[in-house]
Amino acid sequence: MPVIYDDENSIWEQNGAKLDKRDIADYGFADGERFAFLETEDGLVFFRDAYGSIADATTLDEVGDYIKAMLGSPGSQEAK
Repeated sequence: MPVIYDDENSIWEQNGAKLDKRDIADYGFADGERFAFLETEDGLVFFRDAYGSIADATTLDEVGDYIKAMLGSPGSQEAK
């Protein structure tokens, strides 16, 4: 169920940076940050705790390769 972003739930902080999710959308999912991968000037940003297998990834290409492998051959890799 989508939630409306407000002053209490719209700020995402990581590595000393802040993102107001309202700059991207008015609504979102409660755990939507698990599915966002952002390539920034400071490097790749994503919820690394949710993706142990690619926690050391530094590019979107690495993330894409991981997703393709997981979709293409079920059971070939275990997400940690």
